[in-house]
Amino acid sequence: MLMTSAFEQYTGGVFNDTTGAKSLDHEVSIAGWGVTSGGVKYWIGRNSWGTFWGEAGCFRLIRGVDNLKVESNCDWAVPAAIH
Repeated sequence: MLMTSAFEQYTGGVFNDTTGAKSLDHEVSIAGWGVTSGGVKYWIGRNSWGTFWGEAGCFRLIRGVDNLKVESNCDWAVPAAIH
């Protein structure tokens, strides 16, 4: 995902960064998704910086708008069957 100084300072809530960062230079794990009581869709992510950061090491990022390129630049794995 794109890294911004605002994301580094994240402390909670649904994050939406529109600063236009260009450098893909950070890996996170998307662990789920949700919707606020106000109808805002978000991803639940897990960062690697420890539980002191964000929401106990996790974050919520606005979903459906490719914020910080988290929806268009992702990796995944499909486990093979064990024989």
